[in-house]
Amino acid sequence: MKIDVRYEPRKEVIIHEYTKYNSHEELVELSAKGLPPGTIQTALKWVGGVLLAFNAMPVNTITTQELIEGRLHWDHVSFAPMPEYQQQIITDNGVTVIINDVSGNQVFREIGKFLKRRLLKGT
Repeated sequence: MKIDVRYEPRKEVIIHEYTKYNSHEELVELSAKGLPPGTIQTALKWVGGVLLAFNAMPVNTITTQELIEGRLHWDHVSFAPMPEYQQQIITDNGVTVIINDVSGNQVFREIGKFLKRRLLKGT
């Protein structure tokens, strides 16, 4: 039996709201706020000089249909410039923030380019 396998990348990513931070330190500290020392936080991603965290829209009939049609909706994105990738940062309150390098993902590369070009430069 032959099974067809195909790859269909997202056609569009729609960001509905965003918060721009002036430094990656500010975003890292915010992501660890309220967590006890010794906690490991893994919510941040790095791509092409941009540190980011996002909240996807809730999964429901509409968002599932959008995904099938190639559109990904993010409710909110927080981001900051971070020229060099760092695997982890330990905050002042002792929380270890793990940063995932998602540069190998085509969709994240395009999101990183958009954030860097359009939003970090303020255009």
